[in-house]
Amino acid sequence: MTLAVALLALVVSVVGAIYAKQSAEAAGRSATAAEDSAKAAASSAAFDAREDHRARTPDIVVEVEQKAEPKGDSVIYLVRNGPQDLDSVVIHRPETTSHIRYEVAATGETGWGDEADLGALRLGQIARFTLALGVEKTLPDFRAGIVCCAGEDEWHLTRLLDTPRKKPPSTVW
Repeated sequence: MTLAVALLALVVSVVGAIYAKQSAEAAGRSATAAEDSAKAAASSAAFDAREDHRARTPDIVVEVEQKAEPKGDSVIYLVRNGPQDLDSVVIHRPETTSHIRYEVAATGETGWGDEADLGALRLGQIARFTLALGVEKTLPDFRAGIVCCAGEDEWHLTRLLDTPRKKPPSTVW
């Protein structure tokens, strides 16, 4: 009888060990599923934050105030802001394929350089910057970088600038 009880105890122990192993595996799968769910939630939240940031991208319009004469060496551009107040707007000098350095300055300021700090720009407000054109007869296309900030948010934009000079008068032969 002692042998039968010992065998029965052994069988019960083996069955218990099997169930314990299965329970541990199920708990591991549950923990992995919980981790995967947490990662998916974090990824979804990050995606939502990026989409929200993208949806609030400022609508900055840059247009020439008045075209320079054919030999003009600088031109003023207007910068219009919408649809939100901005704490800071900085215009960066255009990068061109000619690699000539065309500097910028906030209109009315004397410091020419790689960037023009226009300061805070409220909804619908207009600011100005001046672009140095030099004396080259033909000019490249100008694409200016713009960095806008509102609170903790920051946007890096690029705008193609209007042609800065008037066309020279035609010569009739």
